[in-house]
Amino acid sequence: MTVNIRKAVKDDKVSIARMIERAGLLNRESLPDVENFLIAETVDENIVATIGLEKYGDFGLLRTFVMDTNYWDAKKMMQFFQVVFDYGVKQDLKGLYLLTKRPSFIFQAFGFQTISQTEIPTEMLRSSAVEKAIMNKSVIMFKSL
Repeated sequence: MTVNIRKAVKDDKVSIARMIERAGLLNRESLPDVENFLIAETVDENIVATIGLEKYGDFGLLRTFVMDTNYWDAKKMMQFFQVVFDYGVKQDLKGLYLLTKRPSFIFQAFGFQTISQTEIPTEMLRSSAVEKAIMNKSVIMFKSL
């Protein structure tokens, strides 16, 4: 089964919110700004993966990566992330940051390295998501593009 990966539009908001909520990453008070999301959908328009990408100057922050584990395998996930990286390059980003509960081999395989919070751009550090993640002792990872 093939998938189409595209930038989300306003009409995707409810579908994205449902998927993120099912993964336990969202409550109804904090619906995502879908203009910052990329989605992967099947031919029949079922969303099978989503990831947020917020721009902070020359860098991006990847947020809320959710995938339908019934659909995805390692190869498809690698293809999805390659599209995300290519999208970041097209947006003239120099690198991507992400926040996770613990270091992940998957993200390391994609070229991300664990960094300290002192290496995060100031503008990004001021975001509520990053502030909350640091308070929760999340791991910060970075990949140059």
